[in-house]
Amino acid sequence: MLGCTHYPLLRNVIAAVLGPSVTLVDSAESAAAEVLALMTREPQLAAQHGTTPEHHFYVTDAPEPFQVVAERFLGRTIRCLEWASL
Repeated sequence: MLGCTHYPLLRNVIAAVLGPSVTLVDSAESAAAEVLALMTREPQLAAQHGTTPEHHFYVTDAPEPFQVVAERFLGRTIRCLEWASL
């Protein structure tokens, strides 16, 4: 389970080290697929939230370094970024 935000970036390396007998699961892909399925089953949810996504980022480490790297990686400004206590 690729449970951390940076693991998908290392997916090919992790897969090469672990070999073909291991199936890697990206938690972000799984979560996005479930949201899509929910929005498809419940069209009123899609209507309530529109078609333009709102991106909210929650981090458990220092937000500022994350914002710098994420904006460079995503190629856009991050407007909603919050620190989340575990």
